[in-house]
Amino acid sequence: MIDPPTSPPEPLTEPEAEAADASDDAARVTRARARRERTNERWRDRLVSEGSEALHEFADRHPMADLPRLRNLLRQARRHPGGGKSKQALDEILRTVREISEIEANVRRASTRP
Repeated sequence: MIDPPTSPPEPLTEPEAEAADASDDAARVTRARARRERTNERWRDRLVSEGSEALHEFADRHPMADLPRLRNLLRQARRHPGGGKSKQALDEILRTVREISEIEANVRRASTRP
């Protein structure tokens, strides 16, 4: 059975349009944060699994990174695999990668503002 044609939707009022735009903006921000978090998690995983090769690449891409701190955390994560200290080190590596990512994103945003 074919549905009868429907009339075009009523245009949105100004407050409705603003709310829809705000909702779109919020969804865009949420997706960007999720992408950034996945990227941070992938960096953490690479740093742990690949070691110094990934650390050098990370340093090239993120010159603000505290490499001695990351090296120390990577050693801790490898020294006690599966243990509580390893879990703490992995969490701290992710936290450090996040901080660097956020700082650099803020610097980029600030440099593009007029």
